[in-house]
Amino acid sequence: ENFSREEIFSIALTTTLLATALTLFLLSKLLKPILMANNALDDYLKNFDLSELPKHYEDEAGHLLKNMSSSLKYIEENRQDTRDLISLISHDLRGPVNNVIGISNLIQNHGINDLQYVTLIKSEAERTLFFLDSVLKLLKDSQEDFVKHEIQKMELK
Repeated sequence: ENFSREEIFSIALTTTLLATALTLFLLSKLLKPILMANNALDDYLKNFDLSELPKHYEDEAGHLLKNMSSSLKYIEENRQDTRDLISLISHDLRGPVNNVIGISNLIQNHGINDLQYVTLIKSEAERTLFFLDSVLKLLKDSQEDFVKHEIQKMELK
C-alpha cells in the first residue's frame, strides 16, 4: 500500500511531535534536581535558609545535590563560628579595655599618684594582650586545620 504525501507528512509530523514531547518530559525530569539545587541556593543566599535537598539521586545531579548540601552546611557552620567569635571578642575584649579606660579616667580626674592603679592598668593590658594572642592562635590553628581537611578531601577524590 502506498502512502500519499499528506499521510507521510502527517506521520512524520506526529512522530516528531511525540519525540519532542518525550524529550521535553525527560528533560524536565533531568532538570528537576538542578532546579531544586538552584532554589535551595537562592533560599540560602536570600534568607540563610538551609533547605533539605534530596539524597536519593545516584547520578551526577545526585552528587551535585550532596556536595551542595554539605557545602551549604559547612558555610552555615562557619557563619555560626564567626558569630560566636565576634561575640566572644566583643565581650572579652571590651571589658578589659573599658576597665583600662575607667581606671585611667579615675587617675586623670582625681590626680591620683598611686602605684596600685598603675599595676591595675598594666594587669588589664596584659590580660587583654593574652586574650588577643589566644584568639589569633585559635584563628591560625583553625585555618591550618581547614587547609589540612581540604587537602585530605582532595586526596580522597
